[in-house]
Amino acid sequence: NEEALDTVVKSLVQDFAGQQVLKINTEAESLHNYLSDRGPSVNDDFTASASEEQTEYNEKAQEEWQEQQQMQPNWKALKRRLRCGECERCRKPNCGKCRNCKDMKMFGGKGTGRQACEKRKCQEMAGGGVRQEAGPR
Repeated sequence: NEEALDTVVKSLVQDFAGQQVLKINTEAESLHNYLSDRGPSVNDDFTASASEEQTEYNEKAQEEWQEQQQMQPNWKALKRRLRCGECERCRKPNCGKCRNCKDMKMFGGKGTGRQACEKRKCQEMAGGGVRQEAGPR
């Protein structure tokens, strides 16, 4: 749970950073448009070099942000997988003796594991992709 929370917080921070980069790009672009609309001025050389530096900085920041986005997991591939409900293992009752059953509230456990009985684990899971196929975290 803590790892999942950490990944969500990191993704929110990265999204916020990406929004800030886009905001800076927009502000730099509007400033550049304003200065170019004014016509030639005394500081044209300085303005041109400053806008080139800003453009280079913005391009680097945009590339870094895109690299970070590529490192994010593919959330569509992390859909919850469900038991098929048809195989022999899915139809068995809980044994009440395995580690997962002992954790269940119906058998007097805390219920924190939330795992199926080890004898009921489906071998033909239906649903979305597997976490390992989802990409880096």
